[in-house]
Amino acid sequence: MIKRIDPEDVADDLITALGEVGLRADRFTTGPGVVGLNLWRQSGRYPLTALTISDNNQFQDIAWGQRYEHALPLSTPLDEVVTAVVATVTNMQGEDDA
Repeated sequence: MIKRIDPEDVADDLITALGEVGLRADRFTTGPGVVGLNLWRQSGRYPLTALTISDNNQFQDIAWGQRYEHALPLSTPLDEVVTAVVATVTNMQGEDDA
């Protein structure tokens, strides 16, 4: 039997962990088994990217990027998710500042 992971719990932990490294995140409305987060610059009016945490029949992952081109399995340890998301967002911020 596959152990289900609650996307709500992952979202709470991820919001806290991202905040600890200076990245603001908040939730947005999604469908069953999916939680969405917007990731923001500290002083931004528009989110840098959206991130979805999915545990449904179609997806079991954490995905982000303009076309959700970045994804990790839902079972990925939180510190690895934070490292990957921060690296991607840092590149996005650099591109916007250029």
